[in-house]
Amino acid sequence: MTLNQLKYFMAVCDYGSFANAAKALFVSQPAVSQAVRELENSYGISLFVRKNNQLVITEDGQWLRLKAQNLISISAELEKDLSERAKARHVIKIGVAPMVGNIYFYPIIDEIRNAFPHLVLDIREAGSLEIRRWLRSNLIDIAFCLLDCFEPDEVSMHQLSGMELKFCVHKSHPLADRKILDFADIAPYRICMLREDSYQNIILNQQFKLANVNMDVQMYSSQLNSIYNMIIYSNCGAFLLEGSLKGEDVVYIPLKQPVTINLGLVQNKDIPEFSYINEFRKYLITRLKREMK
Repeated sequence: MTLNQLKYFMAVCDYGSFANAAKALFVSQPAVSQAVRELENSYGISLFVRKNNQLVITEDGQWLRLKAQNLISISAELEKDLSERAKARHVIKIGVAPMVGNIYFYPIIDEIRNAFPHLVLDIREAGSLEIRRWLRSNLIDIAFCLLDCFEPDEVSMHQLSGMELKFCVHKSHPLADRKILDFADIAPYRICMLREDSYQNIILNQQFKLANVNMDVQMYSSQLNSIYNMIIYSNCGAFLLEGSLKGEDVVYIPLKQPVTINLGLVQNKDIPEFSYINEFRKYLITRLKREMK
C-alpha cells in the first residue's frame, strides 16, 4: 500500500467516479483505476461495486475510508510543514557592522541579490560585540564585521583585510592640517565614538590608557550620518576608516600609533560544508575582496 494509492482511492470516494477523480487529480482515468485495483488485489478485498450503473463503496471501502482520512490529513499537514521549512532555509540572516557595511557591503546589495535570487537576505546591523552574541545564540548565519573580538576556536573566520583607523575631522578643525596625530594630540578635542557594542571602542580605550590621556566623548552612535553632522556642526572628530564619510569637507589623518582592525566574514563552525550558507560565504569572499582592494 502506498500513500498515492490511498489518495487516489479517497478521490474516488469524494468525487463518486473514477473519471471525476482523475479530473480532480489531473491524472488519467486508467491511473486511478489501476491504483484502486492494486489496493484491492494486495489485500483480497473489494472497495467499490457497481449497482444500477453507479459506483457504490463497499463495507471494506467505508472502513478504509475512515482510516485513510486521518492519514491523508497528516500527510497534507506534513507536506505543508516541510514546504515552510524549506522556505525558511532560504532565508539567510546576516550581521553587519555599521562602518564596514556602509563602505563595502551595502553598495553591492543588488549584485548579491542578483547572484542569489533564491535567497532572502535578512540583514541586521550592530556593533561587533553584539554580532558576536548573535552568532553564539544562533540568531544569525554569517557576519561581516571586526574579527578581533572573536576567539579563533569558537567560529570559522575568513579575514578579508586589515585596515587602519584614522582620525576624521572637518577641514576647519584645528587638527585638520596635521599630517599625523598621536592620542595626546587628540585628547583635548571632542570626539564621537561608535555605539558601545562596537569592539573598536575597546581597542581605542586601550590606546588612550597607554597614552595616559582621557577621551572627551560627546556622542556614541552607529549612525554615520549623525557622526558626520557632529563633525560638521559641532567641531568633533571620529575614528573611522577612510571613506566612511564622503565629501571634500572632511579630512582623514593617520595615527602615529596605528590602530589596525581586521575585517572579515564569520560563521559558526557547525555549518555543513555543502550548505547554501557556505555557497553564499564563498561568493561574498570573492566579491568583497574585489570591493576592498
